[in-house]
Amino acid sequence: MTAPLEADLELAPAPGPDTLVVPSRLVVPRHAHLNSRYGDPAWSLAPLIDDPSSLLRSIIWASFPQDLREELRLITWTFLNGELPNTFVRARGRRMRTRIAVATTVQTVGIWRRLAVWLDGQGVRTLADCDRDLLGQYAPSPRS
Repeated sequence: MTAPLEADLELAPAPGPDTLVVPSRLVVPRHAHLNSRYGDPAWSLAPLIDDPSSLLRSIIWASFPQDLREELRLITWTFLNGELPNTFVRARGRRMRTRIAVATTVQTVGIWRRLAVWLDGQGVRTLADCDRDLLGQYAPSPRS
């Protein structure tokens, strides 16, 4: 029998318009000057990239539907700033990373953007209105 997972109480405070997108503890020094602010129209992911041969990617918020943009901005910020809790990593009994790679972040946010564009086309103006039935309709639809 395994012990129950203890609570992880490391919650980040809500971001404001001037909050840095990448926390200083994760910033790669060579790209620190490219760190975006939460309210910026684009977020550079360069502060997370240490490989000089890697493409320096950005998230362009104007490409997201306006009505869903702020919800997705908060979800993305949380995704970038969060880490898997130690209790989760330990519970799996094998070595796991607590952070997501930049390439995975770009791919994931791109998937969210495509879903948001589709939802916008369905007249959805908040993610709270996206239920299981609506997601079921999206699943087989073509992606752009």
